[in-house]
Amino acid sequence: MPTILAQSSEQKPQKMAEQPCSDSSNDCKPTVCWAGDKGDCSCFTCEYGEQTSHVICTKKKDDKRVLFDYVKENKNNKRQCPSLSMAPEKPALK
Repeated sequence: MPTILAQSSEQKPQKMAEQPCSDSSNDCKPTVCWAGDKGDCSCFTCEYGEQTSHVICTKKKDDKRVLFDYVKENKNNKRQCPSLSMAPEKPALK
C-alpha cells in the first residue's frame, strides 16, 4: 500500500512514489510538516494549512537538515502537523 503524504484538507492526497525527489528546501516555507521517507527520499508538506500548501521531496542531506529544522521549530512553537508525533527527533540522513 502506498504511503500517503500529509496534506491540507483542501488538497487531494499524493502518493510518495509519484513525487520527484530533487526539490530544494528553498521552495519550502513554514509551517513545514514531515510527510515521510521512502528509501533515501524524504518528503515534506510546506506551508501546511494554507491554500498554498504543497509537497516537496529531496534526497539532498543539506536540504533535509533545513527542512527538519523547520519541523523542529514547529514542535517548539506548538504548531500542529499530523505527522509531528511521528517525526524523528534526529533524522537519519542518508
